[in-house]
Amino acid sequence: MCDYSPHSVETRPAKVGDKLVTREFIGTLTRGFALPADLSVAVCVLPGTELSFSRNVRQARLWPWSTDVIKHKTAIFRQINLANPRAHHDALEFPGGQIVLLTLLEIGQRLQSSSSRHRLALRPRNSQKSLRLSAKFRQMTNKKAPIFL
Repeated sequence: MCDYSPHSVETRPAKVGDKLVTREFIGTLTRGFALPADLSVAVCVLPGTELSFSRNVRQARLWPWSTDVIKHKTAIFRQINLANPRAHHDALEFPGGQIVLLTLLEIGQRLQSSSSRHRLALRPRNSQKSLRLSAKFRQMTNKKAPIFL
């Protein structure tokens, strides 16, 4: 939801329709979303939330020969690398399946949270009850539901 330390950055949950900007938060060595009117508050997005950028998404160039433009204006917010507590978790998944860490995005991009499609994203960690709910949910929908541990 937010890779930022709650001691370093004030946070608030995202709302559908929020107009956001990508930002680097001082003292965190990470990037995320903020409201243009208040860049000091990190806006936390739930996994599964659809984000619409005003232009094609750009990532910071790591190497001179690397491409910095991702040819998509929409993405789904995901959390990855959850088994590694020292890794960044916030990422965007693009329509082609490409996943890019949020901390690798170029600063200053404008976007809007357009909808939330998360399913049981806030289940308790390693809970037997949540695993039973997940199995029941898969049976009801006849699809594989993502499991967020």
